[in-house]
Amino acid sequence: MPPAVVGELSTGNLSNYYIVQVYSFDQLSYKLYKLTITKDKSSSAALNRLTRYSPTGSTLTQDGNYWYAGIPESASSFVFGLTAGPGCVVTVMDGDTRLNAVMQRYTVSNIGIDQREITITVTSPTGDESEIYRLFIQKEKRHDCELLDIQGDGLNTVSDTEFETTIPFTQDSYTFTMQISEGASAVVWSGTSVFAYNSETGEVVIDEIQAGKAVYNILITAEDGTTTNAFTLTIDRVLNDQAELISIEGANKDGDGYTVEATGSFTIRPEISAGASFKVYSDAALKNEISATVPVTVSDQVVYIVVTAQNGVNKSAAYKLTIKSRSGFEIEGAVFSSELGGYEVNIGDNKSSHTLKVNTKNAEYKIYADSAMEFEAGNTITLNQGETRVYIHVTYSDKTEATYPVIIWSKRSTVKYKDAGDIAGWAKGAVDALNESGYGLLVGDENSNFNPKASMTRYEIAVVAAKLMGADVSKFANVRLNFSDTIAGWAQNYVKAVYTLGIMSGNDNGGKITFDGQNPTQRQQFARIFMEVICTGGMGMSASEYYEQNKAAVDTAYGEYAFEDESTVQTWAKPYVKLMVISGFMSGSLNNGKYYIEGQKSIVRQEVAVILNNALLAE
Repeated sequence: MPPAVVGELSTGNLSNYYIVQVYSFDQLSYKLYKLTITKDKSSSAALNRLTRYSPTGSTLTQDGNYWYAGIPESASSFVFGLTAGPGCVVTVMDGDTRLNAVMQRYTVSNIGIDQREITITVTSPTGDESEIYRLFIQKEKRHDCELLDIQGDGLNTVSDTEFETTIPFTQDSYTFTMQISEGASAVVWSGTSVFAYNSETGEVVIDEIQAGKAVYNILITAEDGTTTNAFTLTIDRVLNDQAELISIEGANKDGDGYTVEATGSFTIRPEISAGASFKVYSDAALKNEISATVPVTVSDQVVYIVVTAQNGVNKSAAYKLTIKSRSGFEIEGAVFSSELGGYEVNIGDNKSSHTLKVNTKNAEYKIYADSAMEFEAGNTITLNQGETRVYIHVTYSDKTEATYPVIIWSKRSTVKYKDAGDIAGWAKGAVDALNESGYGLLVGDENSNFNPKASMTRYEIAVVAAKLMGADVSKFANVRLNFSDTIAGWAQNYVKAVYTLGIMSGNDNGGKITFDGQNPTQRQQFARIFMEVICTGGMGMSASEYYEQNKAAVDTAYGEYAFEDESTVQTWAKPYVKLMVISGFMSGSLNNGKYYIEGQKSIVRQEVAVILNNALLAE
């Protein structure tokens, strides 16, 4: 008789029972037998397999004793089964709750956005060994990033992704609300301005809205952090068409105009229509626009104010403002410059001197050759270059004081250089422009030669520096120098001026301080002198002070140039060379594809011409 196959033994039971029914040959009688099959006990506590059943689209992966299940964002439960070692006892815990299998399946319910941890403990049949397994269930992050609704005053839909609204000029903020996909986030911005989205209320407040149309970007990002949807909101803040002068600070209404008494100067600060602008004119024909800060002279002045509406179209009639002088002064032939904060006098070409005629009313004044007001200049000024600068210090009747720069302009004639053909092509444009500018900073020799390739001595650099500062060097004639070497007579006043003004100093030669006027000037030395002129004259501080205040930015900008011979620039000169290079005044030379700064090389006249042109004339 062939053997009988009883099938797969149950993995959960140590003993398996079978009933064997044996029939007679004629099938008329039978006898029952009991068959018991007993498996050996195992001491192993193993979780052999974990099986996912639902939901559809879920995933299950294993890493050692850790299992990871991912379920769709729409699902809220996870159903799984498991297979353990023979005779093992399995305990499944969801936090403090024990899960029981129904038809050998376990169900984890009410799964939210937070990760759920299930603990599975498998104990061996003998009870002397147990193993802990963990199942982590996590919803997949959502991919939806829809703008479900957007609401705001006057908000119109232009397209599925574009919205617009109009607000009056009196309103500079706008509030709207958005409803977006669950789990998504939103950000609203325009330029560098970002406006917060309140995820609880859906509210966004856009403030500081400027007149005219502005586009605001809306980006919605899904919970997965990568899927996005972009929208735009255009807000048109209507421009005000009102152009009215309501009042002038400090002035009194006088019929159709205004009147004010002032000392020194009067700054017009009007209250005008929202968003409007204004201009001030010195004439009723409105041809000559002037600064809103009007110097008070010895006599009464009348100026005219015109208001232009925010829309740029509507303009007011001219409002008349009479400025009555309580205490003031005027320089005959001078024009006040708001950009300069002082006066400009144009006296014609090639003048060698000029006497400033100053009229006062209840005021006193003195004129100085330097901004520190240490050297009195008197009213007659010697002119050695096209632009000469002095300083007038005024004390008014109310004991207030003010200092104004005064620039006297007398253009110098153009020189026709005999050796113009010797000027290098890269320098010719700068030399010509400087020659034609009328500054008279770098003229030729007595034979009308420019000598473009000649090194410049310290004497010559002192002359250029003094002229560049607009100094009347005659006012420094009484300065006593402490140099042990003799200064050439023709250069003495220039050397005294630049020494006194802190632009140039001497050299220490074995304990003796010498000026060494005949020595050629290195490029790095010129960098220091030139930057001292620029910073002292234009910024009111030394070049070293300016460098220390801006060191990080200067060093970073300079580092991009990567000169091959950077190490040859001496330590004391590095700040000045850096400032010269990043300001565009000085550049290096190109050799075999590499740039060199050549700090210790003598500077030549055509190089100085290029630097002066870069600083004064280049656009």
